[in-house]
Formats: sequence, C-alpha cells, structure tokens
Amino acid sequence: VFIASHLDAYFIFIDTLPKHKLTQQNDSIITSLYINIIFTVGFNPSDFHNIITSGDVSHSLLQNSAETLGCSNWDMLTNLINQNKRNVFVFGSGDDDEQYVTSAGWTLSTIEHADLIVSRGTFTINDGTTIISKNENEAEYWKVMEEAMTIASQRKVPMLVTNPDKVRPDEGLPPMPGAIGDTYERFVWTSHCHPVGDMTEEKARGYVKRVGKPFREVYDIALDGGDSSRAI
Repeated sequence: VFIASHLDAYFIFIDTLPKHKLTQQNDSIITSLYINIIFTVGFNPSDFHNIITSGDVSHSLLQNSAETLGCSNWDMLTNLINQNKRNVFVFGSGDDDEQYVTSAGWTLSTIEHADLIVSRGTFTINDGTTIISKNENEAEYWKVMEEAMTIASQRKVPMLVTNPDKVRPDEGLPPMPGAIGDTYERFVWTSHCHPVGDMTEEKARGYVKRVGKPFREVYDIALDGGDSSRAI
C-alpha cells in the first residue's frame, strides 16, 4: 500500500514497488476527475490498484455510503440524512460546487435553513441563490463568511471539511478548507461555552468532520482488505 502526499512521490516508488494503492487524499475533487488530471500530466492510472481522494470519501459520506469504500459513515451526518434534512451551505472552490453536493442528494440553502456546511474551498460562498467570490469582492467574502459562521454556530450546524489542509504551499501560505474548519470549531465552542452553556472544546470538535490525511477514513480505505504489515 502506498500513501502519497503528492504525485511527485510516484517517481520515487514506481520503480521499486509492485502494484500498489495511491491515496492522494487531500483534494476536494472526486476520484474520476483526479484520474483525468493524473492522466493529463503523464501518469498511468493503471499503475495503481486504487486511487482515492478526500473529496470522493466526503462525497460518499454525503450519501451515507462510506462503508462501501471501506470506512465508517459520520453518525451526525447519518442522522441528518435519516431525518431527510439535506439542506447545505457551501464554502467552495468555485469548481463544480453545486454539482458536488446536488449529485449526493443535497440542496443548496441559505445559512439560516442549512442542515450542514460543506467546506471544500476558500474562493466562493454558495447558498444556492448567490455566489460570493473572494477574487471579485474579497471584503464581502470575509464579511459573509463571518456572518455565516456566527449564525451556523449558534444553531450548531455541523461542518464537513473535504480537504483538511490548512494552508496552501504558495507565497503567503493562503488558507485552505482545513483553516475554515478550525475557525468554525472555535465559533461553535465560544458560542456555547460557559457562562452561556456547557460546550467544551472537545464537544465543539464533534461538529466538524475533517476527511483526508492525517484523519482515519482515507487510511481505513487504503488498508481495506490488505495486509497492514506491508504498508509503507
């Protein structure tokens, strides 16, 4: 089993490993799109036994079908689905955000009516009627984000983070979806901690689900049905 952080690692291991499994997990896109990307840049998808992205695992969680991939569903999300509560507010990448959630059976919604927040990017905010772009109006983007987090945290709306990376390795270390998750977690805690409630930091963490390395789901899938003693 081969778990890679970047495709560059492919060159290091391809000559020394037999058929192996690649988990390029911290990416909000689904696996089919990722396969197209690695094929475009010259890699052969058939060299890998399986290719998994955090976006694909998150997409299966949104459908309550993660067990088919080899990991557990998120109980908080399962409860919402069982109650047919499928309104979602999205912090997006600007690429196929609506399709990503609607193809999993969810409906874009304002934060006041959202049952879930999906954090899959740091460039847009999408409530189904309006898309706020950070590139077009950065001041408005941050204003709407803070307002949304305030309202959602008071309602204890859970958040699914489809890429837990906190910063992008570019100049200035711009934030990634994991940073949104961390910020929202603090909003939930401070909105309900003493003296207004009994929320602890530990309880607040339960409202934010992060999918991708270093969290468990992608490793459970990578090792599913395999010999963990042979994992690298």
